[in-house]
Amino acid sequence: NPTEEMLEASAHQAKYLTYQQELGKVGSWIMRGRETVPGLKYFIPFVRTPANIIKYALERTPANIPRIAYKTAKGEISGGQLSEDVAIVLTGSMVGFGSYLMAKEGYITGGGPKNPAERDELFRTGWLPYAFHIRDKYYSLARLEPLASILGISADFAELEKHMKEDEKI
Repeated sequence: NPTEEMLEASAHQAKYLTYQQELGKVGSWIMRGRETVPGLKYFIPFVRTPANIIKYALERTPANIPRIAYKTAKGEISGGQLSEDVAIVLTGSMVGFGSYLMAKEGYITGGGPKNPAERDELFRTGWLPYAFHIRDKYYSLARLEPLASILGISADFAELEKHMKEDEKI
């Protein structure tokens, strides 16, 4: 017999894992704008799920460290919750670094060149942006969200590095 606390925790986790949790400030602002501006619903049909997928992906990057530090300093998180939040960032960072290395070796593609001629030339070879490259075939990352965001960002960094001068690299 689950307790009320267990039921609440499982309901919260279910909303989190299906990207249905309540929107934050930015998501609520977009939703209000969508409801206020006539016709905007047709250009922004969905808000909650995409916003929560983006939030989920960003929680798994070093960009989440300031939020964790702030909440820890305010005493809002500690102990097990703090450990879990830090583990999520570390795990996401390891996946990101691994995919960065895979992109450098050509196994994952990023967004590709912005120059239309260079981009068209790549497309003629069968290349796809944001894809796994396995044995001369490309498999899109599109259905792998939120993991695809981490893989794509890492691949973009690898592509940017190719175009940097030595003194621009870290």
